[in-house]
Amino acid sequence: MATDLIERITLPKRRTPVYKCVDVLVWGGGVSGVCAAVTAARAGGNVLLVERNVVLGGNAPLSFAIDLPVSAGGLGAEIKARLVASGEAALDAATGGLAYEPEALKYVLLDLAQEAAVQLLLSSWVSTPIMDEGAVRGAMVENKSGRFAIPAKIVIDATGDGELALRAGADVREHDGRSAMHMRFRLGEVDIERALAGAADWPDLVAKAKREGRLCAEQPASIVVSGLTDMWKRRSTLYVQGPVLEG
Repeated sequence: MATDLIERITLPKRRTPVYKCVDVLVWGGGVSGVCAAVTAARAGGNVLLVERNVVLGGNAPLSFAIDLPVSAGGLGAEIKARLVASGEAALDAATGGLAYEPEALKYVLLDLAQEAAVQLLLSSWVSTPIMDEGAVRGAMVENKSGRFAIPAKIVIDATGDGELALRAGADVREHDGRSAMHMRFRLGEVDIERALAGAADWPDLVAKAKREGRLCAEQPASIVVSGLTDMWKRRSTLYVQGPVLEG
């Protein structure tokens, strides 16, 4: 078969087993998805949360987005209170706000989900919505165990990209602007007091490294650090901002 001429293929029909039926199916185990699932479960729903990663939290802990947003109430305030009470969130001298330990957030979200009896399906992908007269009534899920169906009365798309909503035919609008992004990296075994003592020289060091080709042009003009809390000082750990990339 000349594969270079193939544009599409037709798959044979097959029976797909049903994994389980639930009241609420949430796709996406970031902070928003966990909050949606926990809220539904606390209200008495039979809830299943599907997440592609092996941990909860999404980009928040995985990209070291350690800044803790201000939440006046709700689950955001509850998450903050648990992190602070555990000693894993504290005032960041670099930003003036609260910063949290990424690993701790994973466990706080897992505790919230388990306490609310949210069922978890990790390392799994939702591939196709199950449609019934124009309404989403579940989804097809795939993982190492194969492909199966999860019928649901309510489906919540918490992917951050609206992937399931798009596949279900929801109206979408293209973003008409460009967004910048950056990721932090974490350094260990740092003598933080000694490092900060040389902060005045950082812009010159960065400029020299750029001229010599050791740093890319997108790197900030100086070394931008965060996570200056007593907790991370004791652990000799420092978070550093990487290049800002225009999207």
